[in-house]
Amino acid sequence: MRATHFIVTLSAITVLAFGRSAEGLILGAMGNDPVPDPGWPTGAHALANREDRIGYWEGPPFGGGEYHFLLAIESDQAMAQLLDEFAAIVAPDKQILLRDEPLSSFWLTAQSEDASNLTAEFVIWTPERWNVLHRNPLHPFMMDSPNCGQPCPPPQLIVSTPAFQGIDWSDLPPSCSIVNQQWRGTQTEGEASRSFELQVFDINSHKPLPHVTVTTEHQSEGDAPAKTCTTDAQGRARLVDLPRGAYRLTLSAEGYAPRRVEPFPGERDFNSTTVVYLAPAHALTGRVIDSDGKPVAEAAVRIIGLLGIDGLTYPRPRGLEGTESDAEGMFRMDALPQGYCQIIVLHREYPTAGQRREIIQIPAETLTITLQPPETAQPPESPEPAE
Repeated sequence: MRATHFIVTLSAITVLAFGRSAEGLILGAMGNDPVPDPGWPTGAHALANREDRIGYWEGPPFGGGEYHFLLAIESDQAMAQLLDEFAAIVAPDKQILLRDEPLSSFWLTAQSEDASNLTAEFVIWTPERWNVLHRNPLHPFMMDSPNCGQPCPPPQLIVSTPAFQGIDWSDLPPSCSIVNQQWRGTQTEGEASRSFELQVFDINSHKPLPHVTVTTEHQSEGDAPAKTCTTDAQGRARLVDLPRGAYRLTLSAEGYAPRRVEPFPGERDFNSTTVVYLAPAHALTGRVIDSDGKPVAEAAVRIIGLLGIDGLTYPRPRGLEGTESDAEGMFRMDALPQGYCQIIVLHREYPTAGQRREIIQIPAETLTITLQPPETAQPPESPEPAE
């Protein structure tokens, strides 16, 4: 089968790729022409080039390295063979994700292709690209990624189980972790709904946190009303009777920095408890001045990266991303987590306003940020990641 190659262009905001030749693009092809091995674990290359592959795409636009191979597996025998090939991949972990609904792919939709024969999807990262994008402390946008500091995801095989009635899904290869994403919701007034559980811990002691307020906000059109609940003595909270869809969670507790979790996977019941860590809250204060030492008012001070004390990303709730300096050039940001951040200062009279690209520890002494006049200002350095 011949492969037809495509490039999907994303919105302008994505044209911030990091040193890749296909900046701001997602690459891929239809068909099953062979793809080269960019550095995957042993055994992955053969699975990626199966004859029943109907297409593939590579993303994300910020650097690439995440491959999605779309498979049209047509029989129980072929699925059993695929499971064996997947189990033979030599990797620290491998995940099989079971779904009881048809699979879909934006890639097939973009090519006006029928997705009805899509029954399995093989997802794998090139570990080297993952480390460059998500574990390189010199990367200018790493701290804003929800994957910051996380280990490379294991190879995944996503399967639509109804297409294979002859497979015993309780007897899968022991070398693989099984993630049951099959729908287990309840029916409420004729509409599918679900429940899920989370547990909240102190980021330093790992002791459970009671009295944490958890607010859910539905992200789909026709948003459902926000719901709230409170964690118990074990830090557990159970959210019930939620319509299907994706959710944004906001967690808040006295003495702790609020934390946003999104998108929370409300589409399916993952049969597991989501763990969230909260960090103690601190304020960050500073002063913005010009090159003569005079205060600069109305300077926008924005956080461009925020990490908890564990070195992992710590998203703030919407509307708390930054502040503005007052008439004395002073600014203050409250309820920041104990941890680390980077900030940027923007002002209409300073096109290349001052930036603090170095990592700032929270809590910190009062910062002083000097803005240079346009004729002398130099663009801040943004080191490229080592390739």
